[in-house]
Amino acid sequence: MSDGSEDEYVEYVSARVPALRRLAYMLSGDGHRADDLVQQTITTLYVKWGRARTADNLDAYVRTMLVRTYLDEKRLAWARVRLFRETPEPPPAEEQTGNVEDRQVVRAALSRVPRR
Repeated sequence: MSDGSEDEYVEYVSARVPALRRLAYMLSGDGHRADDLVQQTITTLYVKWGRARTADNLDAYVRTMLVRTYLDEKRLAWARVRLFRETPEPPPAEEQTGNVEDRQVVRAALSRVPRR
């Protein structure tokens, strides 16, 4: 982009990043994911800037890019992975269903069942 269009890109992106981030946050519900979505969108916009700047409604074009980036990311398998601060622990023995006597009866019954 040596024809001055890079300056146009920087000016446009600088003005639109807050609005894009708000939209990304509304979609994802997470500030970090919103930042990632905006970064991916403006990177793709940079690559396609020559064609994008001739769009009739550039804001709608970029918002559509952001929504499609979000949807594409949601389709990936890693998007279904849930991260937790702490490892989920099994419930304590007191909260498990059944009591000690029931477990002893079941174990005794299983010990009488032949291996085959």
